[in-house]
Amino acid sequence: VTCPESHRYFIERETTDDNDETDSFLDVICYYATHDELNSTVKFVGEGSNSASKSMFTTCDEDVEFKKLLWTCVLYIVRDPNNSIAHEIITNREFIAALLMYTNPSDNSLSHQRWQPPQMKEIQLHALSIIFNLVPLVPEHFHSREGHSILIHFLSTYNDYERKHSCLKALLNTSEYD
Repeated sequence: VTCPESHRYFIERETTDDNDETDSFLDVICYYATHDELNSTVKFVGEGSNSASKSMFTTCDEDVEFKKLLWTCVLYIVRDPNNSIAHEIITNREFIAALLMYTNPSDNSLSHQRWQPPQMKEIQLHALSIIFNLVPLVPEHFHSREGHSILIHFLSTYNDYERKHSCLKALLNTSEYD
């Protein structure tokens, strides 16, 4: 993934015999990297079992590391400023929106509530690092998701140095784009 020459293989789509395009490998990585945030819902007692999808990942440390690894893979594939196809994929897959869920203190979704405080801090710091790197690539998408407002709210919510520092770096990067 770190070799830029390989990135074209991640965004290629194959055409089937019926002229249908299949998802690229980056589409698949984004799907798994954002599944729990964008597709999972909480099942309450009395709801039908078919109405909600389950979380794909657990809260064990291995799954936290795997989630962070998927996010990092996406970043490495899309970080070329000239790779508009990859930028379109992360925009269509709502990758930024999934990352912003972890930095939005008002978010009440299952993906935000199920983590232990040390895990949540680790995920938030990683999400902020990825956001810091992605904002220059898709600034319009970030702003259309109210990312700057979410980061300001995050900054006013937490008091520890690490989160404030990471958030301020991301905000500084967002301030360079209208």
